[in-house]
Amino acid sequence: RYLAIRSDSTCTRFYKIENKTVPQKEITHIKTEKEAREWLPILESKYDMRAKEKILTNLWYEKYYTFQSLIEVFLKERSKTVKNTMGEKVGWFKNYVLVYFLEIMKCSNLEEWKLHFGKFKDWLDKEARTKSKGELAKASQNQIIVELNAFLRIMSENNFCGAQPKLRGYSDDQLDNRKGVESIVKDDEFKAIYAQLKTEKNIKISQLYYLLKTTGCRINELFGVGLADIKAGPPKSSELLQLLNAAGIQNEEIHGYILLKQQPSTQSRNFDNTMKYKPLKGKKVISLENARVIPIFRDPEAWNILVDNVHAASILFKERKYGKEQSNYPFFFDDLSKNKFTHYLKKAYRECNMADKYKSPHNLRHTRATEVASLDFTNNKLQLLMLGHGEKVSMRYNHLQQEILIQEELREFDFINDFKKVS
Repeated sequence: RYLAIRSDSTCTRFYKIENKTVPQKEITHIKTEKEAREWLPILESKYDMRAKEKILTNLWYEKYYTFQSLIEVFLKERSKTVKNTMGEKVGWFKNYVLVYFLEIMKCSNLEEWKLHFGKFKDWLDKEARTKSKGELAKASQNQIIVELNAFLRIMSENNFCGAQPKLRGYSDDQLDNRKGVESIVKDDEFKAIYAQLKTEKNIKISQLYYLLKTTGCRINELFGVGLADIKAGPPKSSELLQLLNAAGIQNEEIHGYILLKQQPSTQSRNFDNTMKYKPLKGKKVISLENARVIPIFRDPEAWNILVDNVHAASILFKERKYGKEQSNYPFFFDDLSKNKFTHYLKKAYRECNMADKYKSPHNLRHTRATEVASLDFTNNKLQLLMLGHGEKVSMRYNHLQQEILIQEELREFDFINDFKKVS
């Protein structure tokens, strides 16, 4: 084989090619000295091109480094208006806006960004991918466009560029995230997947799957549910009980409920083993007024899963393993992550020969919403209260639930005697 030899360590030029035993991937096709001599100019020009590309890359990095100061200004200003969803907003901005304009288009001149608006929207729709390699939904594309417009607005307000036009997102009738019948997890499908997940060594995988459907919680919300959030017996709110009773659910059929006030803000504990939480989606602060009640009724298995976890967490609480606050004892947080759970869920679909029917954890929330809506088909109020959809519904819910939230938050529970399994 032939190997190219550099003339010196500081130069990319090659003055000869010698027959060597060391393989060179780029010139393994050369068999003779003559072929090597003829190919030498091609090799030199190739490396000249690489050197020029490297120079351009370095120049771009210098621009990007300068651009970093603009990003810092944006993040600082943006955090003032979207405190509780800042992590998500930063992800949209860095993974899509910056990637397209700085890496793909190599355009660090803000005045020229508007020239690429059309291509950017096409790129989002046809080429951009999520972390799981799936296509971006129109609703997600709208979120990215919002961050693009916010960035240019903040840059203009801080005199880094002139006034910039807004890129228009997709209208409501163009969004493709409306749920249909095909997104519902049917009973037979749910039972098959649940049975498969129960074969895993970690029992909490199947428990989490079951509770996602029973409660209609978002997966991150359920990760934060723990010892402080489970209440035995029916909720005391006459308003909520009237809705449940009107749906044909009697008080004795209500095993208990989840008092959901917050969700984890990270997937790990703080250095002192405490948990860090953030408000529920759409809320600005963690408070009783912003919490929601999720009753568990006509489902002994769901309640028994919660009771098992209450008993297990109460032992840790008695030992004060994570301190004196009950909020530091969630059921699933230390055992699972969203990615890990999704991995097992996809595996279960494959094992059940239903890989083509895979539905994400969020589809269980949609399924539960559909089930609850069938109990209250006249105005959907019960569905909206239990699942916490929208600011207006949440405000109405706050008024109905203040009494029960305040009373139950202060109530002391005997975790062993108050929480009993049902058959």
